[in-house]
Amino acid sequence: MIRIFQILASLLVILLITKLDLVSYGLRQAKGQFGIISGAVDTREVLDGAYSIELKEKLRLVKDVKQFAVGDLGLDPSDIYESINLDSGKYVMYVVMGGEPYRLVPYLWNFPVAGEVPYKGYFDLPLAIKERDRLIAEGWDAGIRTAGGWSTLGWFENPLLVEMLKDSTGNIVNLVLHEMAHETLYIPDSSELNENLATFIGDAGTEIYLKDRYGEDSPELYNYLASENDAALYSEYIIHSADRLDSLYGSFSSDIKNKEKDRRKTDMLNDILRGLKAIDFSDSAKYAKPFGEIVPNNTYFLSFIRYRSGQDDFDTEWRDKYKGDLKSYLEVLKDRYGD
Repeated sequence: MIRIFQILASLLVILLITKLDLVSYGLRQAKGQFGIISGAVDTREVLDGAYSIELKEKLRLVKDVKQFAVGDLGLDPSDIYESINLDSGKYVMYVVMGGEPYRLVPYLWNFPVAGEVPYKGYFDLPLAIKERDRLIAEGWDAGIRTAGGWSTLGWFENPLLVEMLKDSTGNIVNLVLHEMAHETLYIPDSSELNENLATFIGDAGTEIYLKDRYGEDSPELYNYLASENDAALYSEYIIHSADRLDSLYGSFSSDIKNKEKDRRKTDMLNDILRGLKAIDFSDSAKYAKPFGEIVPNNTYFLSFIRYRSGQDDFDTEWRDKYKGDLKSYLEVLKDRYGD
């Protein structure tokens, strides 16, 4: 028995040493999440307390969306967003992404339970920058974005951040449905499918919710659909641009130097940026400089593929085969992708 204990202890030590980075990362993420949780208050306290009418209305909206998601759409009940952290601007998730420089192939991190994932989140910006710079030093394209919301898949409490409630009604509804969709349907090692599913459910469910709660002619629905139409135009263009990049990379012969590959890649990326100006967005200012002053790299296009590449297929099946009945379609998706 002592010998067995010694062997198990030795294996545990070896595991901790070989997976030290992963253990350290997990502890840092837990610390960040617990920092949010410890500073959160129950939403019922806010609703009963001396807080602004606007904040209370947004919290009632979140509560109503959650009830709608379960009762009308068939998403699983969830404990997310039952509390709120009111510390404005303090907590942000920084997401690091990587990809091959001359192929649209993501860099993958491997995590327990979640499996292979093409992004890595940080609550600490310097650590996110360090990871991004590590990828660049190894020859990968890499980038950092911020996340408006995230799911811990039920492992930790997920409070609202007060920043989330500063968005439009439609976007708040979409956020709640997107994260609840993750908790209802999650397939390990399939981040592209997971994100496409959650994006579809968030988009379709928000349209149904706004029609039901505010009416067909409401400004809430009109503004959301206008924003979604812009997003669809932009997404279609970016995914088409990803196909152009993929074709360019496929044309590179083995004898082309990386310097020449970089030149052709940069020329195409700049051409893609110029092409955005020809799109008739309803909110043209929002898409005037979507990347700021930088030229995007492969990670940006990989992100769009991850979230948006399957939307047409889901939307067509839902509308044509299930006649817009999202609850019935969700039951099919659960059977198709569930445990």
